[in-house]
Amino acid sequence: MLYEEAKILGLESLLEYYKNSSVLIDSVHRKYSADGFINSQQWADISETLQIRIKNCPSCLKIEDFFSLFLDDLKIPVKRMSILGILLGCGHPRQKARLLFEIFDVGCNGVLTLSEVESMFDEIFDISCTKLVKLADFEETDYEKRLETGYLAKKNEIFQMVVNGDSQKVDLKNFVMKLETDLGKLLHPHGFRMFCLSK
Repeated sequence: MLYEEAKILGLESLLEYYKNSSVLIDSVHRKYSADGFINSQQWADISETLQIRIKNCPSCLKIEDFFSLFLDDLKIPVKRMSILGILLGCGHPRQKARLLFEIFDVGCNGVLTLSEVESMFDEIFDISCTKLVKLADFEETDYEKRLETGYLAKKNEIFQMVVNGDSQKVDLKNFVMKLETDLGKLLHPHGFRMFCLSK
């Protein structure tokens, strides 16, 4: 395993999302939010309910900085925090795929367009390959750049594997079915990063 990846995995585990199922994490984030955002009291309640670490600790002094990367005008968007939790939480790819589909199916019509699928995977990339990498605070490495280059080169490949050919859209059943395969690795930050780096 790459040194950078081993370090990131260790720091991800310090957040302690892995102790909860993705389904529970998503449910708790939705419960403790209002109008699409989480306030500071709700964030404290989420942390206590899920027993996740949101404050710096001796093993990682970047946790608070990491969570500040998710702020939108000093508020925490529930959508982005749910996606983070789904990716880092435990659970079968089928469950994670269903939850992510529901988040991006804003019209609640049971179908994602190509642009909605692109938005989803851009968000997964941002969390997995940009934000989580910043936990490690690498001084002299091009790891983040290599991840970005890999994602940009493989982006269309991901869409072709997930979206139904020329239809430019995918329904829930087919989306979940496709991500139950080896593609399910894309629904965990480590698996997504390894896919970006693969030849």
